[in-house]
Amino acid sequence: MVNVWAPLVPATHQNGCMQFLPASHRNGLLPHIESTHYLEIQDHNLIDFLASAVDIELKCGDVVLFSQLLVHRGQANLTEVVRWSSDFRYQDAAMPTLRDEKGHLVRSHHPSAEVVRDAQHWSGLNLGGPNEPERN
Repeated sequence: MVNVWAPLVPATHQNGCMQFLPASHRNGLLPHIESTHYLEIQDHNLIDFLASAVDIELKCGDVVLFSQLLVHRGQANLTEVVRWSSDFRYQDAAMPTLRDEKGHLVRSHHPSAEVVRDAQHWSGLNLGGPNEPERN
């Protein structure tokens, strides 16, 4: 899987930019625990990497691509302004996402695949979990 992260405003250490732990992808998928809003890796599994953490400060319009195996996190926003960003994940559709939310195919070599045709088609698709109805 490839993650694509793009800040919609400047992302700085002060407003909670992304932080990467270099070489952490070499350990494969680390154990995660459920948090309030997302999955997280406990600090004791990161002890070898925390000292080398790198702030990923970006300007509006910049984009960073990284492996899902690279340990990454958003930091605390110490300002009074929201740090808006957008992220996308690209992966083989046959592979599990480890999430309840459904993804959607935007491109496929398989002729029978249900590929998103346009914005109107996408806006009617179910973006929630398995029990959420399709939107129209």
